[in-house]
Amino acid sequence: MSEQYPLILSKNHWNYYFNTTEWLENANSMFQFWMKANAGYDYLLECFDESKLLNTEIVQNKMKEEKQIYIKDFDETYNDMLYGCTKGNDISLAEENAVWHEMVHVFIPPTTMETKRWLGEGIAENFGLKVQNKYGQEFRKDKGFNFLTYDVKETDKGDAFEFQKMAIEYYKRYSDLPTDEDDINEELLEKALGVTALLHPELDSNIYMLKTSIAETSLRKKQLENIGGNALSYPEAYVFVEYLANTYGMDTVASSVCEVGDLEKYYGKNYEELYNDLISYLQE
Repeated sequence: MSEQYPLILSKNHWNYYFNTTEWLENANSMFQFWMKANAGYDYLLECFDESKLLNTEIVQNKMKEEKQIYIKDFDETYNDMLYGCTKGNDISLAEENAVWHEMVHVFIPPTTMETKRWLGEGIAENFGLKVQNKYGQEFRKDKGFNFLTYDVKETDKGDAFEFQKMAIEYYKRYSDLPTDEDDINEELLEKALGVTALLHPELDSNIYMLKTSIAETSLRKKQLENIGGNALSYPEAYVFVEYLANTYGMDTVASSVCEVGDLEKYYGKNYEELYNDLISYLQE
């Protein structure tokens, strides 16, 4: 403990600085979160290993460095953080599930955020959701459950209902609909939202996470929103990065974020060409 933080727990070069918050109310809940975070971290490294990232120099170096997670209360006025924010090896966390996404940012930090912000966020979503699907808490799962199990009727008119119907149909192609909130496949739900948004940009889904582009999360929105890729939402970036990883390898995708160089250096194509390839693939 310290004067500012009544509980500090450390393992594997990760230091967790706890304060009492609305989402971690006592020492027991803090300890349970820490135990889950350690298990999730081990699983994240397994996912890195499967994607040929565990033995890369950047991941190996990051594993040896001290990393900090500062537990915060959610503050709507802190626009740069929202549910989590990563700066270097320091994570500020205001929501439990955000820890997985932010951990990925520590290991695979974009070096040129202006041009590759969407890639960095897409990678963090891909790995983060794998861990969240296995170790995450039931955070906002009621909304996902209600979305997937709503019976869209012919009398329900408008873009939002049309979008919802398409996203549900996509989910049903690969899984039965959930029977309760714990039965949701969060990776598949994210993909259903992203694919539907990419194929039907004319539809207003009325879903906040799809209305918010990756550029919106930066104070440099005006500069970022016109740069290729940053107008994507997080679910769209998730789908785009998954496509790139399946086509070119996740090690190539990670290199295209972390190393200096335009996209052509890694994929032989520019952003517009890659985006058109993605849309053609999704339409097949």
